[in-house]
Amino acid sequence: MPPQSNHRIAALILAAGQSQRMRGEDKLLRQIEGKTLLRHVALMSLRSNCCEVNVVIQAKHGRRYRSIADLPVQITFLGHRGMG
Repeated sequence: MPPQSNHRIAALILAAGQSQRMRGEDKLLRQIEGKTLLRHVALMSLRSNCCEVNVVIQAKHGRRYRSIADLPVQITFLGHRGMG
């Protein structure tokens, strides 16, 4: 068992890219076992020892937002102040 630590570690998921190398397909929305890749990464981060999970997405990526909106993660939007 690892020694106890007073360090707080947060996860940062950078999900604001354009997926240009996927030739139009959004790799973060690709389904794996019924969940998007972005959701899988967020869930794995939530199961880790992190004290919080932060996800950065572009405001225009509403589908990415909706794939994780119900999870207890902090979402930061680039390019807009919300999904409005």
